[in-house]
Amino acid sequence: MNKRATLIGGGLTVMVSLLSIALHYEPLTEIRSSDLVELNDRKVVYEIDWRSPLAANPQFAPKEIDQAGNDSSAEEGIQYGRLIGIVPDRPSLAIVIPPNSNNVLRIGPGEGWLDGWLLNKVTTDHVIWQNSKSNEEYKQYLFARGKGTIPTPE
Repeated sequence: MNKRATLIGGGLTVMVSLLSIALHYEPLTEIRSSDLVELNDRKVVYEIDWRSPLAANPQFAPKEIDQAGNDSSAEEGIQYGRLIGIVPDRPSLAIVIPPNSNNVLRIGPGEGWLDGWLLNKVTTDHVIWQNSKSNEEYKQYLFARGKGTIPTPE
């Protein structure tokens, strides 16, 4: 009895599936060239002039950039290096980009990127650099504490 019900149920399922496919089947149609949209007829995003309307609004007017700030002989100091990452696990590391450079350095405790300054301590949100000559310490935070300012050594 169970075999008969299973066989009838399976047969009905297959028949309903085939009928559904036959009723909903749509043959592929050829794409006509008149249906295609020419890409040249549309304005590409980078061709849209968005700068002039924004420049007309004083809020978005371009600011003058001081050329003295782009001097390649900028001062080098521990405060000018950018701390971009901290690895608090063992071995703990500070990931730093020195000024006037695009090199990413991975520095462990006791190492440094600037003469005289060594990495003393690594915490979750800051590192402490120590000057081996003067025993001066500098706390460098992972996230900036102020807007547009370079902190002075503590």
